[in-house]
Amino acid sequence: MGEGLEKPEERLEGAQRPLANASTRGHRALAVASYGGSRLGKEKALWTTQADGRVRLRIDPSCPQLPCTVHRMFSKALDKYGDLSALGFKRQDKWEHISYFQYYLLARKAAKGFLKLGLERAHSVAILGFNSPEWFFSAVGTVFAGGIVTGIYTTSSPEACQYIAHDCRANVIVVDTQKQLEKILK
Repeated sequence: MGEGLEKPEERLEGAQRPLANASTRGHRALAVASYGGSRLGKEKALWTTQADGRVRLRIDPSCPQLPCTVHRMFSKALDKYGDLSALGFKRQDKWEHISYFQYYLLARKAAKGFLKLGLERAHSVAILGFNSPEWFFSAVGTVFAGGIVTGIYTTSSPEACQYIAHDCRANVIVVDTQKQLEKILK
């Protein structure tokens, strides 16, 4: 799908112990398999606290599915449900809907923007805002770009916001209002 947002898929034939990057766990619902057969099977750890750490995936032998990236999973959903509603929300007392295809394009646009802003792999995009469609586009875009999603509560103090942004190694911070931006700039 181009522009550095996804590594080419390789079938993990014969690999009994594929690896995952730790940044694909936690906020990401799916583990991303390691690419390049030479690295498969070397990791023994089942967990790590390092954002760029690697772990061995536990895969039940009876599971017919191979691990895949979030991007690949989204692409499969596009094939099945592209024009159907993926997200519904109310704006000014009127319901609006975003199709899977629109969702994908908006998340991809966010990913490209984050990369242009300097998002580094295994670093975070901190999102400081209320629940909104844009929050989700930013979160999925972060995953597409190889980053880690970090939410910051809108009720957090400026000191807490700065601590979280520093602790998660945020290269990018998304805010939804001027008030939230002022907290970050203090």
